[in-house]
Amino acid sequence: MFSSITGPLIALLAFSQYAAASCEPPVAFLPPRLDSTSLESAFTNISSKLNYFFSTPAFAKSSVSIQISSSDETLWSAYHTAKKNGNGTTKIDGDSVYRNASNTKIFTALAVLKQHAEGRIDLDGPVAQYVPGLNVSGGGNVDWSAISVRDVMSHVSGLQDNSGPLAVLGAAGASALGLPPVSEEVVASLPACEFNTLLPCDAEGLVDQLSAAQPVFPPHTQSSYSNAGYGLLGLAIENVTGMTYEDYITSYILEPLKLKSTTFTAPSSKTGAILVVENQWSDNLGVGNPAGGLYTSSNDMITFLRYILTNYNTISPTINWFQPLTYSTGSHSFLGAPWEIFRTTEILPQTNRPVTIITKGGGLDGHYSYSILVLDYNLAVSILLAGELSALNPLLEYITIPLIRGVEDLAQQDLKDRYAGSYAAQNLNSSLVLTQSTTQSLHVESWISNGTNVLVPLTEFVAAQAGLGDNIYYQLIPTFEMRQGRRGTGEVWRIINVLDTDAQSGKDSGIWNDYCISNFDLVSYGGKPLTEVVFWMDRDVVKEVELSAFGVVMGREWGWSNLGGVAIHGCLAEVFDLDLSFINLLHVDMVIKE
Repeated sequence: MFSSITGPLIALLAFSQYAAASCEPPVAFLPPRLDSTSLESAFTNISSKLNYFFSTPAFAKSSVSIQISSSDETLWSAYHTAKKNGNGTTKIDGDSVYRNASNTKIFTALAVLKQHAEGRIDLDGPVAQYVPGLNVSGGGNVDWSAISVRDVMSHVSGLQDNSGPLAVLGAAGASALGLPPVSEEVVASLPACEFNTLLPCDAEGLVDQLSAAQPVFPPHTQSSYSNAGYGLLGLAIENVTGMTYEDYITSYILEPLKLKSTTFTAPSSKTGAILVVENQWSDNLGVGNPAGGLYTSSNDMITFLRYILTNYNTISPTINWFQPLTYSTGSHSFLGAPWEIFRTTEILPQTNRPVTIITKGGGLDGHYSYSILVLDYNLAVSILLAGELSALNPLLEYITIPLIRGVEDLAQQDLKDRYAGSYAAQNLNSSLVLTQSTTQSLHVESWISNGTNVLVPLTEFVAAQAGLGDNIYYQLIPTFEMRQGRRGTGEVWRIINVLDTDAQSGKDSGIWNDYCISNFDLVSYGGKPLTEVVFWMDRDVVKEVELSAFGVVMGREWGWSNLGGVAIHGCLAEVFDLDLSFINLLHVDMVIKE
């Protein structure tokens, strides 16, 4: 038993690291299968909130298009037409066109990743390598040799935000702020577009302006949003492809995805969401197009987001596009390339499991765009708004919270239906009972190996090493690996131990309660992970469960006849009674649920 662990093994375990508090595994299930009927209750909730919200004065001058999709299909949509229209469309629908603003940066980043995958752009190489004219020999304010393409994509280049007209203020705006006149000498030294709101900056003007400007921060030290940096990425794309930025995006992204309403030029006013409020509908952004120049419809944008949701991890062979690259402001926000990533434990009331929301917002006068991707739930949301931008923030609450909670309920029911149940090995006193609950997701209720109650010595061992109590449960989490064998197709999962305390009791009990370490690979035995579980499927239904290190396959007892398995003799405690040379001890991890 674990009480007989030898001295050398205890010494190794003493160096194990344990996560503390609020550290439930972030993923409890495979992304659920979604359709409009399975989320009918959530969509009814969202519709009710939006119908009331659209009737408020905030939306008298605002039009909005919303679409929610899985990676396969659009699940739900809603459209609202402002009562006071400009000269645009009088009926908003999925084909109505908006300015996409900074959501254009997603298209630019995708283009850079495609060129990286083809070997033409090194993400960690200096951006100046791909933009002729940047001064890398010194003498300017910017150390271009220290700014990589990845720095620019993730807004840690330290470069200024906007290029072109002075903070888009124009002469009247400058005087209204009490800014002094600028001398003719200074004006002559700056790009012509600096003070001319009707003249977009060109490539030469952007390079000159950035080279002369004072950096906000030294490179890769602090995040600071930079539209101008994305202008440089557009120039890099032009240099490595030999095409204009606009032609490359059109030929290699828009046309293959059949995004026919997405363009860099203003479409006919008959399809445009153009309102009476001040707007930048027809403004030419010039070299700023890579930062915010696209026009698009909700039908096109949700198609594009579906493509990303499906391919985010295969665009480049070395990059997961959804991984954060740096911190943003606040304790729950991070920046990707160009994603604005939000992570919160507040959406799911019965658990501390965090929800990670990949977003991108964008705004030009009179237009706002918002893209939301929630990988764990296989969701994509597009919100396009024209009018009063102050109306946007409540939309995020009304849409995302009931949507995510609805899919969470669906996923938990799927855990119960597909995986929970009793499994046993024929002719062996070995069994496993898996249970589902909203607080513990899929977890082990009972585990017998050759007559030994595994949970008793396992809990004694884990509790002794953590020194934090023995109220432990053992949750199963997917690894997203599939296995093919003579038994068919297997889903590979892992077991991880979680200290079970009330989900809300320890919110303020200690600063270090949120300090977490991810380690899902505890101990291996005989070359196989001790915590590995394989669910063998038959027509998408679990028929057997295999405990790899124990060498046992157990058939499902309810709904299926018991299927035999071959087991090694001995129990979990015997793993530690054998010669230590047979054990590859990596880490023992402790996860505590607050």
